[in-house]
Amino acid sequence: MRSGFIGAVLLTIILFGCDAAGTGRAPSPSVSPSTAVMPSREPAALPRYPEEQAVLDVLTASGMRVELVGGSKFDTLLGVARRARVFIGTLAGSRVGADVLFLDAPPGDVRVCTAAGSASGFTKFTVTVNGQPGSTGEGSQSMNFAVSDRYFVMTSDVRVRDALRVGLRLSEPRC
Repeated sequence: MRSGFIGAVLLTIILFGCDAAGTGRAPSPSVSPSTAVMPSREPAALPRYPEEQAVLDVLTASGMRVELVGGSKFDTLLGVARRARVFIGTLAGSRVGADVLFLDAPPGDVRVCTAAGSASGFTKFTVTVNGQPGSTGEGSQSMNFAVSDRYFVMTSDVRVRDALRVGLRLSEPRC
């Protein structure tokens, strides 16, 4: 069986060589689909969570080139510290990112309300869990959220939110 395989490979090489000699051209190189480039990690020794791969797969499938996976500074968005990562990259030429919390248990009734911020053009958000304060924030970009029993997502880019919402079966939290 192995000698048959080697023979087939050699025959292919000879045929391509004959084709190039007969036409006066070198054979064109075969192009294989590019393999996904693994994003860098910050810090380099950042532990890997099993759920990261599903997020990377969804973001990559959406067209986002994920360049960095880092520790999220928003790990307490739901009130208590959770395992979390930030995924940063580019999508259609724009710099985008998403903070994703990995939930070990269903979070309960998560609600996110937005309102005008304290300065013109700013937006304020408030996260509550089961009626209790989770966290608040304010910024010059509107934030988009999605949640399930396994993930909580915050991103300033609606395309990233929508890709994760569909790919990870999330829903948008009510106010």
